[in-house]
Amino acid sequence: MAIILEINDTDRSSEVNWTSLSLTRALTSQVDTMTFELKRANSSGYKPVLNDKVEILEDSVLVFGGQIVSFDEQVDGLVETMKITCKDFSFDMDKKLVVKTYEDMTVTDIIADINTYFLPAGYTVTNAVCPTIIKYIAFNYELPTKCLQQLAQITDYDWYVDEAKNIYFFQKGSQSAPFELTDTNANYIYNSLKISQDIRNIRNSIIVRGGTYQGDVFNENQVADGDTAVFTYGYRYSNIDVKVNGVTQTVGIDFINDPLDYDCLYNFQEKAVKFPDTSKPPAGQLVEVSGNPHIPVVTKLLDSASITEFGEFQYKIVDKSIGSKDAARDRARAELAGWADQVNEGQFSTYRTGLKVGHKIHIQSDNRNIDEYYIISRIASKMHTPTQMVHTCTLVTKQTYGVIEFLQNLMIQKDKEIEIAADEVLDLVLQMIEQCRVLDGITSVTTKSGPYKWEPSGASESKWNFATWG
Repeated sequence: MAIILEINDTDRSSEVNWTSLSLTRALTSQVDTMTFELKRANSSGYKPVLNDKVEILEDSVLVFGGQIVSFDEQVDGLVETMKITCKDFSFDMDKKLVVKTYEDMTVTDIIADINTYFLPAGYTVTNAVCPTIIKYIAFNYELPTKCLQQLAQITDYDWYVDEAKNIYFFQKGSQSAPFELTDTNANYIYNSLKISQDIRNIRNSIIVRGGTYQGDVFNENQVADGDTAVFTYGYRYSNIDVKVNGVTQTVGIDFINDPLDYDCLYNFQEKAVKFPDTSKPPAGQLVEVSGNPHIPVVTKLLDSASITEFGEFQYKIVDKSIGSKDAARDRARAELAGWADQVNEGQFSTYRTGLKVGHKIHIQSDNRNIDEYYIISRIASKMHTPTQMVHTCTLVTKQTYGVIEFLQNLMIQKDKEIEIAADEVLDLVLQMIEQCRVLDGITSVTTKSGPYKWEPSGASESKWNFATWG
């Protein structure tokens, strides 16, 4: 067995303090990290720099790929120690923010588009496969990794970027571990297996409050009293049409258009049609408004089996990026899939290689009365000997995914409170750095005797010459 650490494709294992090496692979949308110490005698020899590529190979299998994001240096006698921290390639994915809306597209196509326009070169999406059609989703200047996380949350999928910059988007639990755990197969350190059960976070009645969607054409009527110039209505309308006593009115936009150029102005936010004081509808005339109303997206979904077993536990989701009833139902279904059952968790340690975060692993133990599939949500690896690692794996059932993602989703929800319009304009300012060199010189003139005068040497020049009079 062998553990090799490479920096920029060069083996640096002999320069690393093997007891300091620690690798943590976290659940998909979280960042994998690795730390280690590198020794430099007399502060000389090889010294890595920020952004260098770092890879770990375990028995010739690549188990980590990323880049150096920070290091601390200290000197003890004649030995300099560099404490180095690395993050996986999801760190490099988040250089640009995604600002785009997607409608009636599969998740596969959305991820491909994000890769094309917002990710650095070198990432592949061949393994990002999800045929689910997203009716509408808006990304409001969000990190690409958070966009993938939201797509995974909506579809009840999962994702990660591997050691070679391949992006995987897959159904939770669809990737199987290369081995299983039993009482006798010696695939794990026997006394390390721990299992727990919990029902504190059950959610089996989900209410989703999204943004709005455009309904079918709707009419609202009011009778003018001769004094009212501002008429408010129950909905905000797109494609608005205003009639007074059956006569179609020209409609401008309030605070944008000149009221003298239109019969009336419409204020979308105030749900109001405003007439100039000089042309208020006379008393008794019908003021009719029609258009496509913006209707709030509100839906509720229940898991009757869970409610029968545990009782009803309600939960509310507010996400203004949800723009249709179908999308709201999909979001509620994904929440129920992750939270409607009891939570089972566990942990074990192993010397065997080949396990990845997201793998589904079968545990069959007669001694523990366990026969269930779990998903590996975290792997913490450290050196057991100079040539062997020990891997401590955290286990969850599918229901626990939502618990782990919950804290991250809290950070996303604030961004979702900002609505992004399809015609929103990005004000892009680029800072240009230029250098300008200015030279100044003085000509020294020697006084000469005799009848001389000064005159220019050319019409466009600033040099002067001596010339004789006459």
